[in-house]
Amino acid sequence: MAKEKKISPLKVEEQKAYNEYVKEVTPTHSLPKNMAKAFLTGGIICVVGQAILQYCGSLGLDKDTSGLVAVAKNAYTHHKLTEQMNTGELKRTYLALAEGIVTPSEGTVETDIRRIPGRATIKREVCPDGQGEKAITQYRVLERINGRSLLKIQLETGRTHQIRVHMASIGHPLLGDTVYGNSKNPYKLTGQTLHAMTIGLEHPRSGEYIEVSAPLPDYFQSLIKKFDNIQ
Repeated sequence: MAKEKKISPLKVEEQKAYNEYVKEVTPTHSLPKNMAKAFLTGGIICVVGQAILQYCGSLGLDKDTSGLVAVAKNAYTHHKLTEQMNTGELKRTYLALAEGIVTPSEGTVETDIRRIPGRATIKREVCPDGQGEKAITQYRVLERINGRSLLKIQLETGRTHQIRVHMASIGHPLLGDTVYGNSKNPYKLTGQTLHAMTIGLEHPRSGEYIEVSAPLPDYFQSLIKKFDNIQ
C-alpha cells in the first residue's frame, strides 16, 4: 500500500491564511491591500491586485487587472521563475470579458508586440514580424452573454499588455479597457475585466509543483449576472 503523504501543520496553516487573504483582497484594486503579503512556501509570495513591489523580481499584472502575481524574494528565485516562464513551464490562466461574439470558439493569436514608437507611453501595438517581441495568446470561449464573450486565456509569453493588445487586435477589446477599447468606459468600471485566476509553477528549491487560484472579484461576477439578466 502506498504510504500516505503527510502535509506539515505549518503548511496547512499557511494555506488557510493564504485562502483568507485571497477572500479579503481579491474584490479590490486597493494599492495598500495589494501590497500585503501572503506567503506560500519559501522564496515565493503571491500578491492579489493591480500593483507590485518595484524592487522585487516579479511576474506582474497590468494596472487595474485583478488576480494573482508571483513575486520572487531573491535573485535566485527570480531567475528560476523567469526560466520557467521562458520555457512555458509556468502556467498562467486568466478570465476575461470581451466585447462582441468572439469566433472561432478556440484560437491562438500570435504576433509581434512593441511599444508605440515616438510616444512617451506604455501603450503597445501589434507590429510586423521581427519588429517587436513575439507574443502568443491562446483563448477559449466559455460563454457568450448578450453580445459579449467570457474567455479563458492562457499565455505562452508574457509581454506588457499582451492579452489586451491581442484581443483588441482581433476586434474584441476587454470591457473597461479605456486604453485599447472604448475610452468612454460606458460600464463605469475601475479597470479592464481581466482576472489572473490561476498560477502553476515548480517551486524553485523543492521542485514541488504549486498551483494557486483566486476567485473572481465581486464586481466581475456581478457584471456577468447583469448581462445574463438582460432580455
